[in-house]
Amino acid sequence: MPLLPPRVFLFDDLEHFPDSTEQLLALLPSWRREKVLAINHPGSRRLSLIAGLLLDYVLRSSGVGETPTVSYGEHGKPFFPDHPELHFNISHCSKAVACAIATTPVGVDVERLAAYKKPVAWHVLSPEELSTTLSGDAPLLFAEYWTKKESFVKCTGRGLATDLKSVLSQAQGYQFFTRHSEKGYVVTLCQEGPATLPPVWVETKVEDLMKAQSFS
Repeated sequence: MPLLPPRVFLFDDLEHFPDSTEQLLALLPSWRREKVLAINHPGSRRLSLIAGLLLDYVLRSSGVGETPTVSYGEHGKPFFPDHPELHFNISHCSKAVACAIATTPVGVDVERLAAYKKPVAWHVLSPEELSTTLSGDAPLLFAEYWTKKESFVKCTGRGLATDLKSVLSQAQGYQFFTRHSEKGYVVTLCQEGPATLPPVWVETKVEDLMKAQSFS
């Protein structure tokens, strides 16, 4: 497969997404349905359901068709064993759901903007990052650092056991692309390799997720 620009699909129209979780579960492949049903918290279960529908839409609109069989790496990173040429990653928060797809390894993380919490920042930021954060818009800068770190960990498949304070010092050979939303969230894409092709950001709507099955 030729090298293609990574694409990041974003869905943030959460307030208009239907609440009929049970009916929509039938649209998901069995592995994703089981993942959704294993979540006890209703809000988190709903976000996981939306993430599954978004992934299905991404794959069908990209010409892949139905969601292929998924396996998991040592630290839980999902991949398609029957499609090694495709890489994907998904993330969600209370404000948005994101799905990245590319022909090179990628990781994506989306986080809502929240009040700056000093104990958390001291735990995950290096002294230099902490100084930068405190010198400006702390909530925004912290969200940028956090999404960069988590997207990198997800891209590499290393797992969150990695020392988050120093993790970005290991990111040589990786590229980061961050986007801010007026709806109160930050999303970062981490891509392995040189940034010869910048990512394409794709906004999706409720009707896109609902019509995903029409691609079959």
